[in-house]
Amino acid sequence: MGVGLVPFYEPPSRDDALYNGDGKGLAEEFDRLNEIAAAAALRPLSDFAGQYGEDEEPSELRYHPINEGLVTVEGLIKVIQSSPHIAASLSDCKYTLEELDELARSLRAAAAEGANFCLVFM
Repeated sequence: MGVGLVPFYEPPSRDDALYNGDGKGLAEEFDRLNEIAAAAALRPLSDFAGQYGEDEEPSELRYHPINEGLVTVEGLIKVIQSSPHIAASLSDCKYTLEELDELARSLRAAAAEGANFCLVFM
């Protein structure tokens, strides 16, 4: 896995939809966030993720409807905020929630443009 987990958009988004996080909190907690999603009957982030290496172009990634990913991201935020036990299971809950909030903001902005998305480890 890479250092950070960030969204790519197709077609590429305007500047206001660009993700302003580093994705490190999402990458570090990726497995735990997938477990939380599964327990909450949400699609896991892994359904939306792909790898982006030096020999792979963004057009080769599999893009998904933003509304599907937004359901997962917003659901994760709600579950983590409403369950102290789940929040405590994250190594840095505040940082992870900041990253999820920024991802949700970016997804909403890109959705207004009609884009699809893919989460990419970089």
